[in-house]
Amino acid sequence: MKKLMIAIMVIAALLAGGLIIAAFAGTNNDNIPETSTPVSETVTPTDSVSSNSDSLNILTENTNFQKHGFVVKVLTDAVKVDKRTAIEKANESVGEQINTKAESITAVLAKFTDTETPVLPKSNIMLKDYPVWIVTYHDVTLQKEGKPGGTVYADQNVVIDANSGDVLETFAYSIK
Repeated sequence: MKKLMIAIMVIAALLAGGLIIAAFAGTNNDNIPETSTPVSETVTPTDSVSSNSDSLNILTENTNFQKHGFVVKVLTDAVKVDKRTAIEKANESVGEQINTKAESITAVLAKFTDTETPVLPKSNIMLKDYPVWIVTYHDVTLQKEGKPGGTVYADQNVVIDANSGDVLETFAYSIK
């Protein structure tokens, strides 16, 4: 009887170990779920998805970003859109030419204030401490406005509403 109990305990331990290994094998390195969180679900900054927001310092230490009258602060409120969904929405907005050519892409979850255009045109949205994802396509070549054939090396930014997933605004600034 004692040998049977030991055998059962060994089998149970092996099964538990196999389940733990399977659980780790099913995750990716970024700890981001393979599917995006539907907009109807709430994601808080303490959840693994939102905690993968890139550092706010990417924006606060960028003098080009600051020169355009933007203010960002830490967002501690719950949001409905995860990082992956925000990047997908931004990719749709900028198109393949930018999202595939960027040296890197970052997504920062933040409270966003636009001091130069505080109310979005054609809406009542007030961009003051507004919960957003700011998706930045770093080091892309963009067409200069008004100059056929002229290009500029820039960072392209897309501001995504962190609750609806809507694109609120897009802006770029030269980095050289």
